[in-house]
Amino acid sequence: MAMDEPIIGIPTGGPPEPPDDGAGASGDEVSAAEQHAAEIVRAGTPVQVAYAGASRGPAFNSAVIAVTPATVALALRNGGRAPVRAVDREPLILVVRARQRLHAFDSNVTAIDPARSLLLVTPPLEARRPERRAAVRVPVGVPLRSGVWLDPRGGESPIQATVTDVSVAGLQLRSLRYVGEGAIVRLTFVLHPAERPVHVQGMVVGVEEEARTTALRVHVQLVEMPEDSRDQIQRFVDRSVARRKVA
Repeated sequence: MAMDEPIIGIPTGGPPEPPDDGAGASGDEVSAAEQHAAEIVRAGTPVQVAYAGASRGPAFNSAVIAVTPATVALALRNGGRAPVRAVDREPLILVVRARQRLHAFDSNVTAIDPARSLLLVTPPLEARRPERRAAVRVPVGVPLRSGVWLDPRGGESPIQATVTDVSVAGLQLRSLRYVGEGAIVRLTFVLHPAERPVHVQGMVVGVEEEARTTALRVHVQLVEMPEDSRDQIQRFVDRSVARRKVA
């Protein structure tokens, strides 16, 4: 489909207002994020779409069909659980590979056009750059109590790994089995024996071979977790940082 070909159902108004999340981002920061997204999310770009909610379905593959200032049109494809009803319009994460890196963007469903196999979403306003750690990570060595890799086709593959470092934004796993970059994973582990297990959902943003072993270092960006799990991770980080200062 040509970029200038009209797409039925795409809103014709101006671009949506950026959300007021209290972060205090300046106009220059928002413009830079918009420009970064515009350079990456183009017609023809392959996209893996994940649900932001931890209880939602697995990721599914798609592609950008067309882009306007107000809307990005994605192709609805088989595999995973693509939204087909109004109730499915939960927030999404668009995962795109560009410049040898994975980039994740927040987006929302604005319309669904099953007749034309189109999913219309808001343009991504903020680029979340996985390679930048926005929170302090501390070392830890606890095995996963449970872990699954969500297949885009709707299946699940088990993960057996150890959490080697953690923060409220991301964590690293040491795994003897391959986990694909871009995969959405659900993980459960225990940071303190007196506390409840931590449950998180994340996206694999990097996989590296560990020197002189057959293990893999799997870097996970956290995208969803219950509030009590976030609090547990933050307490663990705070305690670890405090012990370092005392030492």
